[in-house]
Amino acid sequence: MKRTIFFISIIAFSCGNIFAQTKKNEQKYHYSVDEITEYLNGSIKKVSVTSYPPKIDANGIITPNLESDLDYYQYTVLYEEGENTGTSDLGRNSGGAYKFASKFNEDGLIEKMIYYVFGDTINIVLCEYDENNNRVLENNYSPDMKTLEFCERYEYDDDGQVVLIKSYAPNGEVLHKQVFAYNEKGNIVAMHYYTYNEGELETLSKETYFYIYDDSDNCIWKYIYWEDNLEWIAVRKITYY
Repeated sequence: MKRTIFFISIIAFSCGNIFAQTKKNEQKYHYSVDEITEYLNGSIKKVSVTSYPPKIDANGIITPNLESDLDYYQYTVLYEEGENTGTSDLGRNSGGAYKFASKFNEDGLIEKMIYYVFGDTINIVLCEYDENNNRVLENNYSPDMKTLEFCERYEYDDDGQVVLIKSYAPNGEVLHKQVFAYNEKGNIVAMHYYTYNEGELETLSKETYFYIYDDSDNCIWKYIYWEDNLEWIAVRKITYY
């Protein structure tokens, strides 16, 4: 059965760092595991992504089918100068139903993310970092902050790229893990998602990616393959300062 693209769970529960402002008119972009803000170069004001099913054009080139009425999603991150907040809108027909807000610490790193559906808080995430400002832990809480639902721990390679994310239940049981591989530009080219069944590791899914870049070496098209089948093309629009 073909998966319907709907990323509230991925973005709410597996989102990497978004933006961090170091000083006026300058952004520092930490690594991100989501395709919206993944490895951005330059001074960025706004990023938006819409995913479309693929089509073959008259020249035999695979392009996004902009005319498709199939389900796809839209996601926009705004980063206004001097404001440490972010907003998003997921779902082409959501009417702004799915949103998030981020709170930054004094080092410009996200310390708290709040996710909303139709105005109601559904998830609160508190983040912790190591001495290199790499995110190492996300604690995911219930809306009232009374219940720790699960946590995610990040592991990095020598280049500061996330190579492993493990999710844990409150009792310490490992729930699942994600393993990442990269190209020379720092973009993810493969993600393997594993789950645990009675303590045994099982492969749940495999995703691979191919990119087209703009003049700033930022990805503007991302070809998304699930189990070696091209399913979606994510079109990313970037507004620079």
